[in-house]
Amino acid sequence: MNKPIVISAWLVSCAAAFGLGNYFKIGKADQGSDAAAGGGTGAFVSVDPSSTGGGGGPQVRGTKKATAENPFAAYVRGGVISPEDMKTLMKDVMDENDPLKRSELFNKLLANLTPENAKEAYAQLRDSRGRGDMEKSQLFLNAWGRIDGAGAMTELMARRTAEGDNGGRGGRGGRGGGPGGRGGDAFEMMSILSGWATTDAGEATKYLNSNETIDDREKGMLQNGIVQGLLVNGVGEAMQYVSDLPTGDNSREWMMRSIADEVMEGGLDSATSWVNSISDSQLKQGALNSVVGQYMREDIDAAAKWVATMAGESYASDAVRQVAEQMAQTDPQKALDWADALAAEAQPQVYREALNEWAKTDVTAASEYLLSMNKSPERDQAITGLTSSLQREDPASAIVWAQDISDPQLQQETLTSVARSWYYSDDKEAASAWLETSGLPAEAVEKVIAEPNRGDFRGGGGFGGGGRRRGGG
Repeated sequence: MNKPIVISAWLVSCAAAFGLGNYFKIGKADQGSDAAAGGGTGAFVSVDPSSTGGGGGPQVRGTKKATAENPFAAYVRGGVISPEDMKTLMKDVMDENDPLKRSELFNKLLANLTPENAKEAYAQLRDSRGRGDMEKSQLFLNAWGRIDGAGAMTELMARRTAEGDNGGRGGRGGRGGGPGGRGGDAFEMMSILSGWATTDAGEATKYLNSNETIDDREKGMLQNGIVQGLLVNGVGEAMQYVSDLPTGDNSREWMMRSIADEVMEGGLDSATSWVNSISDSQLKQGALNSVVGQYMREDIDAAAKWVATMAGESYASDAVRQVAEQMAQTDPQKALDWADALAAEAQPQVYREALNEWAKTDVTAASEYLLSMNKSPERDQAITGLTSSLQREDPASAIVWAQDISDPQLQQETLTSVARSWYYSDDKEAASAWLETSGLPAEAVEKVIAEPNRGDFRGGGGFGGGGRRRGGG
């Protein structure tokens, strides 16, 4: 794409801030314009350098008059704002009651950010959490990353170490997710690296790859931050970065979803053409999974026709599932008819999704359809779809259906899934009695009776065809 790429609201704001920085040159305000000096944006406009600004603003310290264009002119000394004055200004900006003025002044403050005053400014922003919402924090860190990514990361890592030694900040955002926890730190680092990558992706990448204190889970998230920063400069740079990552890096697919979201801003025609042009199957899978969701919302039939051209390819498996599930929610028979037009490899999963959705609205009709089918891989998968829908409300019937699966391995997996859901239901006694005569091998029985972990039984149990979470791959 030829136009600059902007991927989120906070990057829109950040780009605007740096645009303002180019326009409102520090210390270049028109000192002779009393009208401009007296007109203004609120707390920071003053016509008298010996007085305080109106509305509770900071004490004017310099000799230059504040203007609407440069409300901080009085604080500029030698072309910059000192760390001490930046801290004062940040406090006053965040104390501004008018949200529109606060946002305008905040963006202009970012235009005066330097490697020397950023640390004090951010410390004050963190202390102004009542008004310093997460968006402003991300915006600030993105701006800091653009002018001094290494310094910003060094400060953040030092604070992480200090707060970790003191037990963390705690109390914000829940377990692992607050600004002081590792979850919160990861989001902060992501903002810094995103800004850093916009101006110097090579150094940002070098830093990330060399920092041994960042674990693999965080690294994947932070790589996505680099992608987002690169998207400011264009899709091509972001694509090149992801393409250069090792093929065994599973985060490549996730990062492609971020790129796809940006490409879709240009419309579905350009997005589908872009997906079709990708040769790397892992990258294509991530792009396809994102684009097909939007396509279905606009035209399910056209999306189905497009996905059908790729059905049978490994990268299209989840896209096929998405279309089948969406189509079956309103017309299961239509989904089954669509399956017959697909490559043989793709048909079973469509049958699974279609019967799963059909059983939710009319289990009798779904059962009758299954009875009319000949034994086949498609029928086996259709049964797993039916049992996934039945196993909570009617596990005994689901067991009977699962026993009719022809594939021995799939049958065992499905029986295990249904039995586990049954065993941890209100009818544990009946499930236990069935287990004694089920013929399931010992390892399968152990899976059935094992204490449930967090997240078990969502979408149908976690084993076999009925074990996927809804919306999962």
